[in-house]
Formats: sequence, structure tokens, C-alpha cells
Amino acid sequence: MARMKQFPQLPQLTPEQFLVSCAKAGLTNKEIAEAFGMTIQQFNDLIHDDEEIKQLLDSAKEEPNRMVEQALYKRALGYEVREVVQENGRPTKVTIKEIAPDPVSCIFWLKNRDPGKWRDVVEMKFSLRDRADRAHDAIGASKKKPLRAGNDE
Repeated sequence: MARMKQFPQLPQLTPEQFLVSCAKAGLTNKEIAEAFGMTIQQFNDLIHDDEEIKQLLDSAKEEPNRMVEQALYKRALGYEVREVVQENGRPTKVTIKEIAPDPVSCIFWLKNRDPGKWRDVVEMKFSLRDRADRAHDAIGASKKKPLRAGNDE
């Protein structure tokens, strides 16, 4: 503990500053609630009841969300990395490596940007009439006699 005294005294954060720092660090609402000593339900109620806190939280989450979005985008398309080899503090060799596009990143990007076109589940909606017709067809098919060898029906 003696080493802790070497750190400078940090200023106290207001609850709003603490909320923003938690959100920018990528904490979930549940984790932020726990940091404040609240249940998730209490935290959700607070956000629902106070529009100013909700806007503060939403705007604080925008920056990390954009950063992750840009990283995902970069991975989806692929990118180049420059590696510099140094000898005696001087650059001697530069190597450019190409990182191939990542298919999983492409899938995430497409599913989130255009879910109507790229989602896994295809919704098929049937009207009551469609269902009745299908049931009628199924009943009719079950009443037909099975074909037997030598039978021309």
C-alpha cells in the first residue's frame, strides 16, 4: 500500500461523469447499474424516468459503438499493415502485409445493415385462407389409396 501514496490524488467524479466514463468504457447497462450499487431494474427505471440521463447515456455510448463499427468494417473489407524493422534505432526494412477480408465480419455487417435481405430466418406469412387450403390439400392427399405393384391407379 505504500506505493499507492505515490499516485497523485484524483479528482472526485460527479455521478454524470462516472456514468459517461462507464458507458465509454463499453460497460453494459447491467454493469453500470452494479457500479452505482443499483439493480438493473432500478437503473432501467431511472433511465426511463429521466430523459436527460437517457440522452447522456446514449450519447456516451455513440463513440465506442462507432469505433467498433469502424473496426468491423475494416475487418470485413481487409486491410494492409506496415511493419517497420529497426536496427540501431533506424528503420532498415518496411514490409507491407495484406490482411484478407474476414467472412464473419462481412456476415455481421450485412445482417446489421440490411437485415431484411440478410437475416437467417425467412418469415413466411400465411393468411387464414392459405392455411385452410393447405389443410384441405393434406386431408385430400391422405385419403388417396397408396399405389401397389401392378395397380394402375
